[in-house]
Amino acid sequence: MKKMKKHFLRNLLLMVVMLSIKMSFVSFAGGSWVQDGNGWFYSTDGGGYLSNGFCEINGEWYYFNTDGYMYTGWVQGGDGRWYFMSSSGAMLRNTTSPDGKYWLDANGIWDGRTLGVSDTSSTRGLF
Repeated sequence: MKKMKKHFLRNLLLMVVMLSIKMSFVSFAGGSWVQDGNGWFYSTDGGGYLSNGFCEINGEWYYFNTDGYMYTGWVQGGDGRWYFMSSSGAMLRNTTSPDGKYWLDANGIWDGRTLGVSDTSSTRGLF
């Protein structure tokens, strides 16, 4: 009985984690960008605004905080991974961070390594 309960709780926790990650990334089309004294937000056609996570708008990914404002700079997603949002708010992908220190893959994820010059050679690469 204990083993069955433990198995159920583990599966329930896994399902909750997977749903929270899935809900962190949403695709959206209808609406318009608005700027106020606090920053930029995306007003939906229904009169609401996007908030709490990543959203794809016209092929670009953006991150919105709980108040609905677009982030720039480093963002840690609900999946625990790090992403870099450019000054326009769009996620950088397949490139380095603006300071040239970190590689961001095709999904915009920083893999935790630092780009630089090795102490033992003049070869550039990931360290």
